Amino acid sequence: MSNTQFIFIDKNHIPTKTQLQNSIDKLGYNFLLDPEFTPFEDEGFSPCTLNKESNVGFEIFYEPACDVINDDIQLKSIANGKNYCINLNWGGNMKDFACVMIVSSALAKYHQAIISYEGEGAESTNKLIKDTKAIVKNTTKSSNNATPQKTFDKKEIEKLLLTELDSTTGETLKVSTSYNWGSQITAITSNAYHFRTQVFKITTNNNSIDVTNYGEAISKLTAKLFSLGENPSSLEIEELEKLSNDKDDALDRDEKSIIQIQTMLKSLTNIQVIKKVKWNGSNRLNLYCSNFIIHLISLDDHSLGNIVFTTPKYQFEISQSNISLREL
Repeated sequence: MSNTQFIFIDKNHIPTKTQLQNSIDKLGYNFLLDPEFTPFEDEGFSPCTLNKESNVGFEIFYEPACDVINDDIQLKSIANGKNYCINLNWGGNMKDFACVMIVSSALAKYHQAIISYEGEGAESTNKLIKDTKAIVKNTTKSSNNATPQKTFDKKEIEKLLLTELDSTTGETLKVSTSYNWGSQITAITSNAYHFRTQVFKITTNNNSIDVTNYGEAISKLTAKLFSLGENPSSLEIEELEKLSNDKDDALDRDEKSIIQIQTMLKSLTNIQVIKKVKWNGSNRLNLYCSNFIIHLISLDDHSLGNIVFTTPKYQFEISQSNISLREL
């Protein structure tokens, strides 16, 4: 089963990696954030180290609180005016749950965050800290009896992916988009399957809204950086500057596209149902829904985040050249 912890917080109170790690240290846990942990830019699985064990972590996503709340009166009351939301997702692994609880406790105690599991009533900070201690203690006791993760070959992973994608057919779908120095789309089915990525487009019978500009610009810029030698020529530097300017223009275009998509989603009166999901065998998933098609894209292995597909049992990350699988 996939679980979500909503962390409502004012945007200007979201800590840097160093600030958050310091807050966690004050709580006394042997816990380390991912060295690459970057607020606002992170999307998808964020590995952590808990009691020197590194095969743990959670999915993390950032979005404005209004995109999470929508018209939900209870969530609006829980958020209590906080203007941003950090979503932490995990499966059935108790150590992943412990990681979520440690981060949640630190944000609640030291950064004025409000914590809600799956939209339930907000937990008091004292109870949250108490529950976290108990959960971490239990995971420490069970660590000696942990079952090793099963390894899968490429064909097994692809077969599992197709099977899990088929499980979404006929399910209703909730779609949200956000924009904060880069785009993001999240689609959650009624049977708790999650799709997320940063490069995508949505097509209808009459229109196509493209949110691939920034991803493509970053891909070109990254490819150029990788190709440069130790002493780039003036022409190469000029080309690099042009690609950097193109990236900024692409950001603006994608932001306008996100606004278009949000307007379109709000205008729909019917519930969206997934008719089918197709994988192209490489870096794209197409979600065929009642009124539109969502095209999820991973451009390459060096630019923006991969397509993240989370099921109650597995988490898939789809890039242009690979599919990784993690049991939950």
